Amino acid sequence: MSVLSESPARFRLASWGGICSVLLLGLEAAKLAMLDAGGPSPLGGDAGPYWSLGEQVARGDIWMLQNPVGYRTPGYPWCLGLIRWCCGEWSWRIVVAQQYVAVWLTTLLTGWWTLRLSGNIGLANLALGIRLLSFGSASYAGTILSESFFEPVFLALLMLLTPLTRSLSIGRWITIGAVWAIGFLFKPMLLALAPVLVVAAFLADFDFTTWKQRLIAAGLRIGTVALMGVLLIGPWCARNGYVFGRPVPVIF
Repeated sequence: MSVLSESPARFRLASWGGICSVLLLGLEAAKLAMLDAGGPSPLGGDAGPYWSLGEQVARGDIWMLQNPVGYRTPGYPWCLGLIRWCCGEWSWRIVVAQQYVAVWLTTLLTGWWTLRLSGNIGLANLALGIRLLSFGSASYAGTILSESFFEPVFLALLMLLTPLTRSLSIGRWITIGAVWAIGFLFKPMLLALAPVLVVAAFLADFDFTTWKQRLIAAGLRIGTVALMGVLLIGPWCARNGYVFGRPVPVIF
């Protein structure tokens, strides 16, 4: 069979795979819409303190100095504060709705990332199907918790890191550093990914043949990520230094 005769069959297979992807994403949206229709969960546990911090931000206390706490990072309270400032009495419902949108975006990125890694639309649809059947992420979206906003940021960071077989520009490493720092401001646990960033900095370019060239290039990439961390996380560390006398991101 010639290559020309195989092409229509491959095109039809890809077309059906694309249709299946759209269907799965539509079903995921319908699932999340049904869950959202149930309304927000009560402000219990960590949800209440987060909501109070968001109220402080909405009133203009961006650094949350009125009732300062050191064990939370500001990413999620800043998002809550912006929504509360913009939306008023509708804020609670709008926050929850946006968290369901973030869960859907995570599903979309999961399928896209799988397609990029495998080049196989069938595996991408399998990943979408698993997300459709899973209620793990969706179970958090109805509650005022940071997980729903953090997940797409985390997945975007992994997607930025994965094309290690070709050269990554400094512009891309600036983006990697910015996304990592933003994710850190939502959840400090992202600090655990720092060794992965260091390894990725050494593996990201195979054009350099000597160890000296690799070390210089890796140092430049690591320095770029560190600079973005200082620019985006540094102000919060300065706030903690001013309030608690310890210029670190989190204080227990």
